[in-house]
Amino acid sequence: MRGNLHNKGQGPAKDVLVYLNKRLGEGEDGAFRLTRPVVVSGLVAADEMIEVDVAITDRDEMHIWKENAWHPVGVFHAIADEAYEVVIEYQDAFSNIFRTVHSRGIWTSPVPNLGDPVTREQMMIRQNKPMPVFLTGRQAVRTLADLPPPPKVSPDEMREF
Repeated sequence: MRGNLHNKGQGPAKDVLVYLNKRLGEGEDGAFRLTRPVVVSGLVAADEMIEVDVAITDRDEMHIWKENAWHPVGVFHAIADEAYEVVIEYQDAFSNIFRTVHSRGIWTSPVPNLGDPVTREQMMIRQNKPMPVFLTGRQAVRTLADLPPPPKVSPDEMREF
């Protein structure tokens, strides 16, 4: 992760972390962590801008405990394509937790019907890029292993396809 981080607040940002999410739906229930939090900085003063150059490696991929060992939830090389959100988590001087979520795009679920004139009009007048979302509190730790299993399809149903 490379870029600049600007603390626009009136107080210090402590314990600044970054992690990547995959999005599979709207709201908190649709966010799934791909990586564990990686330290960006211990402290960023009010109105300070710092340069960020943080390596996210295979050690930072989310793991689950299964059969007496830690196993990666996904494939590390796929994280760059699967990541939909970059989340910056930080604390204020009173240890309140905040998150700033930067999305890759504007989430639409399900895929909009562009044949509908009303839908086309709404898409033409919306913003052209996603805005950062500012949230309070820590995100629940949900990984792709928390997804429900896909519905079972019987052999008879498979023949219909």
